[in-house]
Amino acid sequence: MPVLFVFSTQLFGQTPAYHPFPTQNAYWREASSGYQCYCCSEYQYIISGDTLLNGVTYQKITHSGRQYPSSPAGDCLFGGWYTPFTNYRGAIRNDIPGKKIWFVPANEVNEQLLYDFNLKLNDTLVSTYINHAPSYGLFNIVESVDSILVAGNYRLSYGIALSYSPGNVFVHLVEGIGSTYGLFGSMGELMPPFEFGSMLICQSVNGESVYPESTMECVMITATKNVSDQMSFSINPNPMHDYATVRIPGNVQQADLKLFDFSGKEVGSYNNVIDNFIFFSAGLSKGIYFYQFDFGNGNLAGGKLIVK
Repeated sequence: MPVLFVFSTQLFGQTPAYHPFPTQNAYWREASSGYQCYCCSEYQYIISGDTLLNGVTYQKITHSGRQYPSSPAGDCLFGGWYTPFTNYRGAIRNDIPGKKIWFVPANEVNEQLLYDFNLKLNDTLVSTYINHAPSYGLFNIVESVDSILVAGNYRLSYGIALSYSPGNVFVHLVEGIGSTYGLFGSMGELMPPFEFGSMLICQSVNGESVYPESTMECVMITATKNVSDQMSFSINPNPMHDYATVRIPGNVQQADLKLFDFSGKEVGSYNNVIDNFIFFSAGLSKGIYFYQFDFGNGNLAGGKLIVK
């Protein structure tokens, strides 16, 4: 795995050139899950051409993927039957001089601020489509500013923390990428999402993965085939304490398992996992994680794991 270089802009006193969002041949691959949320899905947001709105050129965003059901207890049933979906999400445009991204939601005509990358250390985030306005004296702040290497160029990455919990970064905003919660992932109202969450898995531009790393295969979710009702992947117990057992369906011999924290950072990887594989929580802090099974040919399954 290549080394991801991270530099503090405070150390060098310089910032890299601003990098806008791609305008063609790009998609954001994501997943969402939660408890009793009807939000269990694997999907991507695709730039699907240009459109003219109010005399201004925007890039259309198509949302497509697979919607999975929940169990009677409210847990996501990834890997089983699913409902394919495709819909128009809206349109975005780059304001390069202003370092902003604007968004016109589907069936609306007025644009809203989606991202503002005019950020400095300790800034308070302004109200945007994904960030609620500060209220009751509580708000999101820029806890850290780093420069990371993405597709051969250094881009600014902003670590976001809650004003009442400084030092605890829960999401990152990255130039040209968006949020580690996903392109339209909400950063919550007064606190990070808990019973619902989305995560950015990767971004692909011109057929190549550019984030989080170029060697990662950024697989697009298709809805051209269904899978067996028996395709049930799980980790038990969940929540876990010291250890947990992996369960994979009988018609899958093995799969690769990855764990991501809520910022989208990979924190664990296990290759060639078989049914009843046991892994331990050593090295994992208490909190919410996403797990992802890769069982070949672009087939993925996953869900949310709580470590206590």
